[in-house]
Amino acid sequence: MILLQFIRCFLFDLCYFAWTIFCCLFLLPTFLLPQKLFNKTVKLYFGGIYVLERLILNLNYEIRGLENLPRTGSYMIVSKHQSTYETLKYFLLFPELMIAMKKELMNVPIWGWYPRKMGCISIDRGSASKALKSLYKGVDRLKKEGKNLLIFPQGTRVPVGATVEEYPYKSGMANIYKNCDIQIVPIAINAGYYWPKNSFLKKSGTVVFEILPTIEPGRDPKALMIETENLLEAHSNKLIREAETKA
Repeated sequence: MILLQFIRCFLFDLCYFAWTIFCCLFLLPTFLLPQKLFNKTVKLYFGGIYVLERLILNLNYEIRGLENLPRTGSYMIVSKHQSTYETLKYFLLFPELMIAMKKELMNVPIWGWYPRKMGCISIDRGSASKALKSLYKGVDRLKKEGKNLLIFPQGTRVPVGATVEEYPYKSGMANIYKNCDIQIVPIAINAGYYWPKNSFLKKSGTVVFEILPTIEPGRDPKALMIETENLLEAHSNKLIREAETKA
């Protein structure tokens, strides 16, 4: 069983990196397209990875709580970040999405050109004030363009089982909420169970994205942070237990 899992993961990684290199080079002419059409074209890359996951790893996903998505206005998705998996899915799951990502990633040759063209928000992490300034500008732009923002409030991938003391929630989420008057959509996940952080081996199964009720503007920022942290931790831990039970 372990040998089969190893072979599957090796084959997937081989195809995943080959597909990534191919798309980075093959899609270069699409930089001449308008951003909206460019973004739709780049979804071919994420869709191809999903096909590889299904065929090789037998790894699928399920979305719960779609009824909780706001019907009007821009919103900020605040998600747990456990794995590479969810970063490869959010562009497929949500239309008109911007991701806040560190500036260093956008400076990677060729690969980094794509998130820039897609309109992702470049975060200068040299200081907290610079990072917030970058986010505020990005949120103003996305609201004008009718897009939505994705942030990972803990700022990095968090291994399953890690505590909030080890990986605390950062105040950037509350500052954006307070200063930019934007709705928050919390999303709990269990991707880290199937595609663990820094692990070669991946499991078959169904990753769950659980969309929790929207938090409207106007709440106290400190209370908002506590509520969001409690929601994401409780629901994500519940989804992890559910995955373990199914396994």
